[in-house]
Amino acid sequence: MKLFYTSLLLALPWAAQAQQSMVAPLPLDAVTVFFNSAELHHQSNLALPAGTSVVVLTGLSNQLQPRSLQIEVSENAEILSVDATPPGEQSSDVVAELEKELRRVRATLMALTEERAMVLANKQVPEVSSWTSELQRTADFFRQRLVEIQLRVDELQASQQTLITRLAAQRASGKPGAVAPVAAAGGVTVRLQLARAATVRLAATYLTDESYWQPMHDLRVSEGSRELRVVSKADIHNNSELDWRNARLTLQTADPQRSVARPNMQPWMLQRGGEEDLNEGRLDTYAVKGSSRGTSTAAGAADINELSTQYNLAATVSLAARSAQEVRLNEQKLPLRLEYMAVPKLSPDAYLVGKVVNWEQLNLVGDSASVYLGGAYVGKTELATRAYNDTLEISLGRDKQVLLSRAKREDVTSQGLLGGEKTRLGYEINVKNLHRTPIRVRVLDQLPLSADAEVAIKPIDISNAELDGPSGKLTWMINLAPGGSQKLPFSFSVEYPKSKRPNLRRRRRVMSPKFR
Repeated sequence: MKLFYTSLLLALPWAAQAQQSMVAPLPLDAVTVFFNSAELHHQSNLALPAGTSVVVLTGLSNQLQPRSLQIEVSENAEILSVDATPPGEQSSDVVAELEKELRRVRATLMALTEERAMVLANKQVPEVSSWTSELQRTADFFRQRLVEIQLRVDELQASQQTLITRLAAQRASGKPGAVAPVAAAGGVTVRLQLARAATVRLAATYLTDESYWQPMHDLRVSEGSRELRVVSKADIHNNSELDWRNARLTLQTADPQRSVARPNMQPWMLQRGGEEDLNEGRLDTYAVKGSSRGTSTAAGAADINELSTQYNLAATVSLAARSAQEVRLNEQKLPLRLEYMAVPKLSPDAYLVGKVVNWEQLNLVGDSASVYLGGAYVGKTELATRAYNDTLEISLGRDKQVLLSRAKREDVTSQGLLGGEKTRLGYEINVKNLHRTPIRVRVLDQLPLSADAEVAIKPIDISNAELDGPSGKLTWMINLAPGGSQKLPFSFSVEYPKSKRPNLRRRRRVMSPKFR
């Protein structure tokens, strides 16, 4: 098979000689869809005479990117030239403005998505043991901002669809000042040379913008099950202005328009100045430890290429232009260990968490999933796969069958050494299991940290909890029988000079008494 890139010969002059001309519809055979574009592959067999033939290929998308076009022919023919440049004016103020506005809308959508992720990842809850006005203000802020972001995203997505439709219509209109589509110009013109009459296999491959796919996952756990079912799906959008009829479909996570040049690190020269002069380079939020890599266990409607994260759909797909379709990719299963996590300081509820080992086998694409527990929809969960090593934790929702309480049992201030003060605080956490089966609960609390060398914090009794010194986090792992409960008392002291008394207690409002 001979391969011809149009970017090499688009401008070659046509020889003035006798030649045969014909129009050849080129059916769509296969589509590879990326996150931000699609590659369309057409092919057909043509009976051509000996000598030079000019073949006008029709049936291609008018969203074709001319520089991405590749023409292939069988060995019995030779490509002389390819013309994929539509005649007439090649620039348009209207088209340019629409394209500029579309880029702006997409950039804004991306920024809002990043802002929403930042808000969710950085929300901080005041350290209080019950609902307060401060906590209410915090909750109101997050709720209001998230609602504002979602409303703006909805508006921008509607504007994006309108702009895409207007841009396609403008390109296809053929009016003066608009970019004429390839189809309106008669298609792609290929000039071939044959030594003798023969049947030639001719194929065209090219990129189009606008089409894309989005990964979706359902995480399903049955009641009492120790197995995680991951159902992966894809939401595919055909915006190529061409119907995909019975096409072989491949989904790719790679970006064909992204540079593949390797980074070139320059010397790091230190200079005087502010932080803007530092050149620390890229910093990850999470550190990925280990180098283990699983093998694919995919089965079902699609095969997964682990190296490139490529999904090859087993059945052909028909998808009309300007439409979308959801397809099932595969179902995968892995052993699941269930565990409850409780943070009584912040919430009165316990959360059921599924822990999956060897999660790399899942080949998860995307950053979120829908969670189903016992067939009921629980909600959305994040897939922070880069934040873990060999165990992936998946939140499966709240469980009201695990009761939590947290109370203060001790609050005493006395004279300390060298004229200072010493405050002793004690708390007690109670956990009760209302399930008919045993459960394992991970309970979290914390000791305060000192930012002043003269303020000393010492644990007194932490009930066999594991203490992480740098963060002050306390962790208890407890097993509860059906109907069982357990108390987790802990206490600590804080010594400080009187002039540096820390704020240890929740402020209480003192109201004047009412008289009747």
